[in-house]
Amino acid sequence: MAPSRWEVTSKRKTAVRSLLTGVVAVVALGSAAPSRVVQLVTFVAEGTVDSVHPALSPTIQVGDPFRLGYTFDATTADTSPATGIGAYDAITSLGVQVGTYTASSSSGGISVQDSFADAYGVWQTELTGAAVGGQTLDALQGPLLQLNDPTGTAIRSDALPGIAPNPADFVSGGTFMVLAFSDASVIAHASVDTITTGPPVPVPLLPAWGFGVFVILIAVVGAFVLGKRRIEGPARS
Repeated sequence: MAPSRWEVTSKRKTAVRSLLTGVVAVVALGSAAPSRVVQLVTFVAEGTVDSVHPALSPTIQVGDPFRLGYTFDATTADTSPATGIGAYDAITSLGVQVGTYTASSSSGGISVQDSFADAYGVWQTELTGAAVGGQTLDALQGPLLQLNDPTGTAIRSDALPGIAPNPADFVSGGTFMVLAFSDASVIAHASVDTITTGPPVPVPLLPAWGFGVFVILIAVVGAFVLGKRRIEGPARS
């Protein structure tokens, strides 16, 4: 004997209630798990190209503006065991623009040295961009940005700074940006004029929490459909 409409409706409500209870428990468990607070900061370094390899012309030329923007997590832990040297895999997004040429990445590192000589650098291992004059962009960029102070007075500690460093605190001629290509001699070199705090550099990725919510919603819909089919039984012909 086929179940009545009331029985089907009652069973469906019970199944949905159980499903939602399970989902709430999963979400509560996830929210209760310990998490590290992320503090995103963006620095924008700007300067002017002062030397360039002929192979990069006319795409990149002397006098072109050089802009490097990078967003990083200021709470990232130091991975260097050495005293006075900080190494931080902190960069979450990065963009370079030299004239009309652009390159980008979703990772990178920052180095901080507080010693007899001070230094601040931005390093990159996964930079992507178009080839220029038959030269492919080198994925390993070390460094993209470098600030040097041989007097050892520009930096007070090897902690990751959350305030943009001032190029004027470093030695004249010791602050520069470099964009390197596959041939080690093919580079665009720029002086650094300013480093300021700016808006986050965009990355076309779904945040981890957004992806988790998306997966949960898909699971809820799928489970509800399967539960509905099991309660109502196979379709009658």
